[in-house]
Amino acid sequence: MYRRRSSLCTLLLATAAAAFAAGCTDESPTLGGEIFFPGGQRPVTLEAVFDAADFFELLGSFTNYARPQDLGGFYFLAANDFDGVLDASSLLRFDPPPRNVTYVQGNTTRDDTIYTFASSRLVVRVDSLATASAGPVTLELYRLAQNFDAATVTWELAVDSAGEHTPWTQPGGTRGVKLGEGVYNPATPGDSVVIALDSLETASVVDTSAANFGVVLVAREAGSRVQFPGTGVVLRAGVHPVSASPDTVVVTDIGLAEARSSFVFTPEPPQPAGLVQAGGIRAARTLFRLDLDQRVPACEDPQSPACPLVPLSQVSLNRVSLLLRPVDVPGGFAPLDSLPLSVRTIAEPGLGRQAPLGEIVVDPPNSLSPPFAFQVPGDTLVEVPLTALAGRVARGDTLPTTFALLSEPSAITFGLGLFEATPRLRIVYTLPVRPPLP
Repeated sequence: MYRRRSSLCTLLLATAAAAFAAGCTDESPTLGGEIFFPGGQRPVTLEAVFDAADFFELLGSFTNYARPQDLGGFYFLAANDFDGVLDASSLLRFDPPPRNVTYVQGNTTRDDTIYTFASSRLVVRVDSLATASAGPVTLELYRLAQNFDAATVTWELAVDSAGEHTPWTQPGGTRGVKLGEGVYNPATPGDSVVIALDSLETASVVDTSAANFGVVLVAREAGSRVQFPGTGVVLRAGVHPVSASPDTVVVTDIGLAEARSSFVFTPEPPQPAGLVQAGGIRAARTLFRLDLDQRVPACEDPQSPACPLVPLSQVSLNRVSLLLRPVDVPGGFAPLDSLPLSVRTIAEPGLGRQAPLGEIVVDPPNSLSPPFAFQVPGDTLVEVPLTALAGRVARGDTLPTTFALLSEPSAITFGLGLFEATPRLRIVYTLPVRPPLP
């Protein structure tokens, strides 16, 4: 969200030559006293804001660049009628149990390749910033009663490959016997859900030879959405080596087989026409054309009829930003946390959704500027910093004029960003950049 970073006052003014607004003047905050530029001119900082019609053209929005299976277990989801429509379940498979167990008995370290399972705990670490519910949420764990293909699974289909289309008997993952449940309460400290399993349940969860190997994790309460990282799911299994004393139980952690796990959801993200889209589970992106070759007022009184307009090469650029206004995202797909965004060049916009991405042109982060992101909740105006790009245009560098707004890394957040298709261009600059000619 844009926040004024200096004490300069701003007065937005329209001109007939270009639809922009200009701010009133003040001394540069980096200079004090009566310091002047060469030629005896006092430094003046101005602001110009251009409407979309003067610099922006929407070329189209595209989606379906990513799937849950492409995340490599980065996160999983469980949702029940969230926002009145979104359902999701996580289909989890665990790594094989260890081949041997190491334990200490009688001051001697021993290994045993034969052991039995004791009671265990499934620990799920919840991402609280990407989770929403009106109160406590119960996560229920079931054995899967139907096999699935992690590479092609969807909410309706257990397998959706070129040669096979097998529907789920129960959409979202056919449930078998219930193994247990645990509660996540956002009002209490801690972010972990613990589900207790007995010895037989533990053995079944890690039995990779089972015909329907895997479990499904769902949310019980309507209106809830729970997100958790793949690395945050651990089966803390108790094992008893047969060579150890009867009361010896060794706890060993078994993680997810993330490449063989996935999550499924319904419905699909919205694709409203005429809006700027970016990010989300389907990695939406928007192509657009920018004209950064603008002219700005070159005097302290931009309203004066005698005030000339000059190109950006004649001023010192402090900040050039694309200003986007977010709109509400329906269907449970609104971001719950920050949405990282990026801008890249597009050399062949005619290819549409297949147009290859070029270089990143959004200003890089530094010690004073955090990585560029849409902060949710809170941001009512998203500022895309393009100062370096505008500087290159002002120097006459040959650059593409078409760009893509997208989220990077791709699909790192489930929520989608939607913005009005009438952004503004904000230019903050200082005069003069050079002494007047004699």
